[in-house]
Amino acid sequence: MCQDLWTIFDFLGWLRTNERSIAIWLEGFALVAIFILELVEYRRQGRERIEQHKESAAQMAIMRSQADAARANAEAAKDNAEALKNSERAWILVRTLRTGPYRREGRWVWNDGRPLTMADTLRNEHLKPELIGYAIKNYGRTPGWVTSHWCDAKVVEEINGLPSTPNYFSSPASIFIPKCDDLYAPYAPRTGRKTIISIPSDHLAPVSRRESFLYIYGIITYRDALHGEHETRFCFFWHIPSPGDLNPKGFYQEGPEGYNKTT
Repeated sequence: MCQDLWTIFDFLGWLRTNERSIAIWLEGFALVAIFILELVEYRRQGRERIEQHKESAAQMAIMRSQADAARANAEAAKDNAEALKNSERAWILVRTLRTGPYRREGRWVWNDGRPLTMADTLRNEHLKPELIGYAIKNYGRTPGWVTSHWCDAKVVEEINGLPSTPNYFSSPASIFIPKCDDLYAPYAPRTGRKTIISIPSDHLAPVSRRESFLYIYGIITYRDALHGEHETRFCFFWHIPSPGDLNPKGFYQEGPEGYNKTT
């Protein structure tokens, strides 16, 4: 019994002697415990924040997808409306006129059927366009009104001799109508209005020898029934086939970029 009491007294004495050290150790253990608890809580909150971010990102993706779908639907509706409008509007276009001389039963003949003479052939008349012109026609389903018309027939020394940018409504020109209001009935491809351009035959002599090249180019502006403004740019090249060329002579749609365009 006395031994036990002495043991207790010794322990209490040790506690009094090492009280400060024990307090420091206990405080250190407490700080470590607090740090561990805060770390666990921080990680828990981090996982929650990650989950919340994922949910927010998923919701934003859904909203973005819905917005994209709405935008696509609006664009599709706009395209459909524009397509319907284009299918019903006036389309005033330009087509070249068929021209002689023609090859018939082994000989060359003019448009009216008269045969070319030997002198005509020696002057290469069969390689020149007998008729230089085109027809303006409305291929649409509603009326159109031509508001201006300009065209020029130009003989150039090089096959790519036209300016890179057309100088419309310059003067002089073959056709110069800066302002008009001519009605073109809907879908009337057989009743187009013909435009004829006169060029002296001797001016076309270098063309028939392939020393120069003939272009017809121009622009037509017009409005449709809904007051939409449009333009038709056109450019045609007189083609003379070389040996082995299977394309017959005639006017073909050619020219630099920007010379052939419809709006």
